[in-house]
Amino acid sequence: MNSISILIVEDDIIEALRLENSLADLGFKVLPVVDNVRDALGLFYSTNPDIVLIDINLKGDRDGIELGSRITSDQKYEKPIIYLTSIQDCQIFQRAKATNPHAYLIKPVDPNSLQHTIELALQQFAGAKYGFSNNSLDNGIIHRESIFVKKGKKMVRLGINDINYIEVESKYCTLFAESEKYLVRISLIDLLNFLPLNNFQRINRNHVVNLIKIKELDLEDMNIPIGKSFLPISPKYKKELIKKLGCLQ
Repeated sequence: MNSISILIVEDDIIEALRLENSLADLGFKVLPVVDNVRDALGLFYSTNPDIVLIDINLKGDRDGIELGSRITSDQKYEKPIIYLTSIQDCQIFQRAKATNPHAYLIKPVDPNSLQHTIELALQQFAGAKYGFSNNSLDNGIIHRESIFVKKGKKMVRLGINDINYIEVESKYCTLFAESEKYLVRISLIDLLNFLPLNNFQRINRNHVVNLIKIKELDLEDMNIPIGKSFLPISPKYKKELIKKLGCLQ
């Protein structure tokens, strides 16, 4: 489980410090602040942040809108961006809008508004990129390799491979990791559509197991011990489970 990582591109030292402190207090992982397009691109590609906050006016001969355009047009490394500016100018707004940002905030930014904007930007980005219409903060924001889940008032990144198993109850799924569990409002069918099918297998009506977490299999008592739990294997799913695990009988 990791905090959501944020890259700040800001040339105003005071504003940069204010953003760093606000984001750290909200539980986000803040990468080193940069103040120009060249350094921002270098850090962006080397750290692969979850989201980028970009001041429109930057040092150098290229502004934040040019940086935003580079990020949103890169299909391989594209990430959601949020523009920050203290200038309310229609022409600048239209240029920024053309780069498809996920938000445009006027400085100084209120911490609560910043948190909500970041969460909504991640939600919209994942929904648009992966075509998951049920993506929401309550559902857990699903990406290909991770799910952003709510933990109190914060959001954290839960890697798909860090899920031990999933417990299903009605329209809710509980994701069990090594030491924590997370409740998300989503049906199992929708969730399975975005999990790697080769790694996850349903073993009974209420449980789906991450196959890479299985260290032993009790075919006599028909259960799988994972952590402190013993998950029952239904005869209906036994054959497919054994096939995926490649067991010899």
